[in-house]
Amino acid sequence: MDTEEKKKIDEILAKYKTKSDFAKVMELNHPKSLIVVAIISAAIMGTTQPTLGIVFSKVMNLLAVPIEYWELIEGPDYLMDEVDFWSLMVVVLAFVCLFCISVRGAAFSNLGQNVTMKIRTILY
Repeated sequence: MDTEEKKKIDEILAKYKTKSDFAKVMELNHPKSLIVVAIISAAIMGTTQPTLGIVFSKVMNLLAVPIEYWELIEGPDYLMDEVDFWSLMVVVLAFVCLFCISVRGAAFSNLGQNVTMKIRTILY
């Protein structure tokens, strides 16, 4: 390697030497909007487990009380309607999870590919 190539490499690496590792990697992420999409999708995925716990507790609360109580107080079809509604909420939550897992995986993998290619371009 001659001195001219070494100077060129040193110029390229000079701007990366003063920053932290995280800042260097964040600078190499190409579509910045994908970072936002991935973080939002991951945040939604993080809220699905507590939401599922709330839904299950509602269903367990409905099923813990005797059926005769619901028939006397709320009417004959109240229990079935409520259980159907909360079961539908579980299905909706499952589809939200499926969508968010797909979006999160695609976004983070695309970002990882872009960072890897840029690092390889800098190194080689």
